Amino acid sequence: MPIGTIVKTRFSKDNSLLIIASIMPVSTKKNKEGYYDYGAFLYPEGRIDENMAFFNHEDITEIVYKGFDNEDQKEFDEFIKHSLDKGEIPFKRLKTFEEG
Repeated sequence: MPIGTIVKTRFSKDNSLLIIASIMPVSTKKNKEGYYDYGAFLYPEGRIDENMAFFNHEDITEIVYKGFDNEDQKEFDEFIKHSLDKGEIPFKRLKTFEEG
């Protein structure tokens, strides 16, 4: 999903929306460094503090609005996919908090 995409996730409360602000953000969970597919902030508030919501693609339940997409985005997506397939990403994918 491109930056600027607005989604609902399985963690959304009170019909809250998130706007994707980061792709593959690195984070620490249980003393292990890794990445999630996306980092986001509440919509429409945006970033109001340092707290970012982290989640993975399978946590998305609805795409409300798809962010800007162009050839650069497609090339970036291919680069990430290629890097993951070749094991070139130095971090492991973290599971969302309900997955353990």
